[in-house]
Amino acid sequence: MKEYQHLQFPNTTEGQQKKVKTLESMSRVGWRITSETITPGKFNGEKACCYYLICAPCAFLAGSSDGTINLTLEREKEEQVIGQSNDTTNTNPANLNSHTNL
Repeated sequence: MKEYQHLQFPNTTEGQQKKVKTLESMSRVGWRITSETITPGKFNGEKACCYYLICAPCAFLAGSSDGTINLTLEREKEEQVIGQSNDTTNTNPANLNSHTNL
């Protein structure tokens, strides 16, 4: 069975660095990227309107908001059978060395 995780980072230099660090650590535990999309930022319309009233080309100075980097990660989910333990130590009382002081 597969397990999925969705992550988002801002599309900035810091966000991209954080994404790389996160992916490095998650890949060590079995996660892999299945999807990566970048959602663009939106134009700051309110500021643009004010700048446009001053001078039309100034509207482009309003800039835009940061976009987002959307990641989907997947890995195989480890299934454990009920009643079965991953502990491999021998706990059979016949095989244990016990010392009693009499």
